Amino acid sequence: MRFRTEVDIEPLSVRVEPGDRIFSIGSCFAENMAVKLFEGGFAVTSNPFGVLYNPASICLAFELIAGGHIVGADCLVRNGDVWCSPWFHGRFSGTDPQEVLGRMNNALEFARRGFAEADVIIISLGTPWVYELSTDFPVEGTRFIPGMVAANCHKFPAGHYVRRRLNVDEICAGFDGLLSHGMAGKRVLFTVSPVRYVKDGLHGSNLGKAVLLLATERICERHGNAAYFPAYEALVDDLRDYRFYGEDLIHPSPAAVEYIWELFRTHAMTPSAAEQAAEVEKLTEATRHRVHTPGSREHVRFLEYMLRRTDSLTERFPDAQLARHYNYFSNELAKYNDDGKE
Repeated sequence: MRFRTEVDIEPLSVRVEPGDRIFSIGSCFAENMAVKLFEGGFAVTSNPFGVLYNPASICLAFELIAGGHIVGADCLVRNGDVWCSPWFHGRFSGTDPQEVLGRMNNALEFARRGFAEADVIIISLGTPWVYELSTDFPVEGTRFIPGMVAANCHKFPAGHYVRRRLNVDEICAGFDGLLSHGMAGKRVLFTVSPVRYVKDGLHGSNLGKAVLLLATERICERHGNAAYFPAYEALVDDLRDYRFYGEDLIHPSPAAVEYIWELFRTHAMTPSAAEQAAEVEKLTEATRHRVHTPGSREHVRFLEYMLRRTDSLTERFPDAQLARHYNYFSNELAKYNDDGKE
């Protein structure tokens, strides 16, 4: 007897391989997967400009990365005492414009390095709804023009924006050039975030997700270096129960994220990469181990075993990012050497 419709994932043409460097961008779900990949020993650059929900802002982020220019004063606008940019998340905003620009340019340089080194790009689309700058937006003296899509509204009055929904053709057009040129030679995994946008109403949220699903299908059909991973279907159609959501009944619960990660590890990674991720995750969990009797014989043996385990995994997976694990166990063990205990 079956009690749920499990998501059927066909073999993906794009998979993560051992030693791959990952560039993850988009919705908060992109960050969830980036954390899991990092804990699995992969080098990951995650959302350097902050969370981005709509395809147009994600495409703009890639254009900024490829552009080679720095962010100047003409990329800032003032909202009361706060300086911000429609291109960046609110975490970059502040009262000192030079400090704001410094953080933004550091993020831009970090993004360029991460993108240049990346073997795999993960793009998580959240919504096709965008907020375009209206004629009321304070664009004088800036690079911004009316009609430009804002990645973040920064609490400006609603009249400063025009809200509309991108269509499938617009989304595809935005990514076609990127995949053919800027991302040529890189493997690209698209997902549609399982987080529902209930502020649009359930019907409106479903319509938005449908637009994204149609767009990603067309993009992956056109480009051999792109594939779709069904994170949305895994939560909405497979799990289908509110116990797999957080208290807000919108975002996936930790258990749901773990389930989707297991699907990702099985279907979006090669067997050797999946094995690396599973083994390194155990090391990561060990670094969080709560010790009741620090320095006890059992604790020291545990640290010695984990240090040997780290060395063994370094030999098996030479490209895995294990330095932080080795340093942690080494430093902890050094506290309890033969010269004395803490």
